[in-house]
Amino acid sequence: MSSSIAVFFDLDGTLVTGHMYSKILKRRMNSPVGAFRGTAYLATHLAQVPLSKAGLINRTRFFSSWIIDVAGLLKGLEVDEADNLFSSIAEELLATIRPDVQRLLRQHQEQGHVVVLATGTFMPILKEIGTRLDITHVVGTPLAERDGRYTGRLAGPFVFGAEKARQAQQYVQANGLQIDLAASYAYADRIHDLPLLQLVGHPMATYPDEELLAHARKQGWGVVGATHD
Repeated sequence: MSSSIAVFFDLDGTLVTGHMYSKILKRRMNSPVGAFRGTAYLATHLAQVPLSKAGLINRTRFFSSWIIDVAGLLKGLEVDEADNLFSSIAEELLATIRPDVQRLLRQHQEQGHVVVLATGTFMPILKEIGTRLDITHVVGTPLAERDGRYTGRLAGPFVFGAEKARQAQQYVQANGLQIDLAASYAYADRIHDLPLLQLVGHPMATYPDEELLAHARKQGWGVVGATHD
C-alpha cells in the first residue's frame, strides 16, 4: 500500500486568530456561577503573567494552565446544553479564519492530502470546526463527562507541545493511516509547536511568534504570514 501525505494544522493563532479559552470565558461570565469561576480564573492566571515573563515559572506549564483550567468553567454543564455553546464558539472562531491559511488548507484538500487538525482545542468544539471545514481527522483535548454533565476536568492529555506531536502520531497509527512523514506538512504558530513541526519534512511556521520565526529562518523552513499578532 502506498503512503499518503499528511498535513497537520494547528488551530488557534494559526488557522484562526481567535482563541478558544477567551470565547469560553466570555460566555461563562454571563452566568452567576460562571462569573464567579471566571473571575477567579482570571485573577489566578493574570497574577502569573509577570512571573512567566521573568522566567520564574515554567513557560510551558504557564501556557498549558490557561487551557487546562478553563475546562473548570464548564463544570456542571449538561452535555446537550454545552453542545449549543460549543457550536456557537466554533462559529465565532471560524469567523476569524485567516484567508491565506484557509487557501492553503483547501489546496491540500484538493490534492488529496490527509488533513489533520492537531490542537489543544476541546474536542467538542474541534469536531464542529472539522465538520464545517470538511476535515475528518481531528486531534484535540477531550473533556471528562459524568452522568451527562461535564466535570470540569480533562478526560485525557492536553494536546500541547510535545504531547501534540505524540497524539498526532498515535492518531495516525490508531487509524491505520499510511503516512509518509518526510513528504508531509505541518502548520503552526508558536515555539511550543516545534515537536509537531519537526515530525514532518515540510514544517511551515505560520504567523509565527518571534522565537519560532528565528528558528524557522535558521533552519530554512517555510514561513507563512507576518510575525505573530
